[in-house]
Amino acid sequence: MKSILLTILFTTFSLNVSAQTTEFSVQLNTGGFRFTGLSAEKTEHINANYDTQKGYTNNPYGNQFDLSYGLSASITKIIKRKFRLGIDIGYEVLRSKIEIDGVWQSSDTINETVPASGKTNLNVSFINVFPKIGFQTAMQKYTVYLDAGVDIGYCLSAKEIGSAKTDSRSFTTNVDRKTIDYDIRPRIQLGVTRNKYGAYVGYSKGITNYMSDYVGGTSEAFSEVIRLGFVYSL
Repeated sequence: MKSILLTILFTTFSLNVSAQTTEFSVQLNTGGFRFTGLSAEKTEHINANYDTQKGYTNNPYGNQFDLSYGLSASITKIIKRKFRLGIDIGYEVLRSKIEIDGVWQSSDTINETVPASGKTNLNVSFINVFPKIGFQTAMQKYTVYLDAGVDIGYCLSAKEIGSAKTDSRSFTTNVDRKTIDYDIRPRIQLGVTRNKYGAYVGYSKGITNYMSDYVGGTSEAFSEVIRLGFVYSL
């Protein structure tokens, strides 16, 4: 992985001769994140200890989008006024959601499943690198561009944060769920800029299985990200 990143950086920064302009920018993004695959679910239950009122979500890989956010810096070389080659490096927190419709309560004297309402978020934080290639065109006072590449996300942490309420009490979860080191996501991005300001919309689909180490049955959970970003050129 280190050699891949070094190759990307060398290629990007070695184009000074042919590049006509170099753009530096900072980007703030928000959007939605969820899981897809055979194991991604809309609803699930919490397995909880009745005495401590804490537990864990039976399956935290939700197929519902929840709010995510990130911050990145970008360098892009514009070659012959039209072609683009660059790299974004940043930090982001991606949050999926699964609804909770029940709690399995267990103790020395109780073993039952009761209806409940709530949700669980799986919050996954990344250092994200996005090498990209694309093209742009001028439209009156605006510049419209299309970039494509691959997200290389280094996973810093993954934590399940859940809560559910039954008729008699509330339960919470706070569990470490880190199962991967890297998430690889092909990505496409459409943007528009004017002067120093711009915006973009992007889509990424992961090819890394977050449940590859699970034993028994078919376990699949892949990331899916929709981003809306705001750009300020330096």
